Amino acid sequence: MGSAPLTEDHSHVRFRLRNVQAGAAISVVAASGFLLYELLTWSRPHRGLAAVLYVLTVLSSFVLSRLNLEPIMRRPVARETFFLTWSAIIVALVAFGPLTDGGVSSPLTVGLFLPLTFAALSYPMGSMVVVGAMVVGAYLALFPRARLGLVLPLGLFLEFVRIPASLLIGFWAGLQLLFTYVGPAFGEVAWWTHIAGFLIGIVFALLSKPAIARRLRE
Repeated sequence: MGSAPLTEDHSHVRFRLRNVQAGAAISVVAASGFLLYELLTWSRPHRGLAAVLYVLTVLSSFVLSRLNLEPIMRRPVARETFFLTWSAIIVALVAFGPLTDGGVSSPLTVGLFLPLTFAALSYPMGSMVVVGAMVVGAYLALFPRARLGLVLPLGLFLEFVRIPASLLIGFWAGLQLLFTYVGPAFGEVAWWTHIAGFLIGIVFALLSKPAIARRLRE
């Protein structure tokens, strides 16, 4: 019996393998930075649990960078499933930080931009919008009472206003649903992937939140 046919050319496989190495390196640097913040603010609650989590992130990222992932990278479905699962785990990790550090006012909230930036630079369009919508959904589920800043152009002036996150994100989600059926690029898969990622982020965050809350009470 012959070997399974390769579904991706060598250069593209190498590119995606480099993405894994880059993502693992970013995870190590970010988790190390978050760990340093936890150590510098050790007198605040829940620092031990967060420190253990970030140490495990560093170790697992190092192990990931050493694995032979070429067989996965050669198969599109397996490859995108791997990257989306990895992104979901990273979204959960970066959301854990501000959730245990006072909410959206925590400087750890900046970590939510990491999976977005990495996806924008490394993922195909479909996977990229899923990750973006996943972050938005997770943010709404974890911080439903948060308020987001919005700059409104009023003639020659710009007005900064704060709007409830649930209202602004709900409006965005409604647009995605509307554009799925009517509007720009009718039937374009990107609108469906926005909705799918948004719902995945909400479900993933809601499933994770009780477990985090239990750990914080212990």
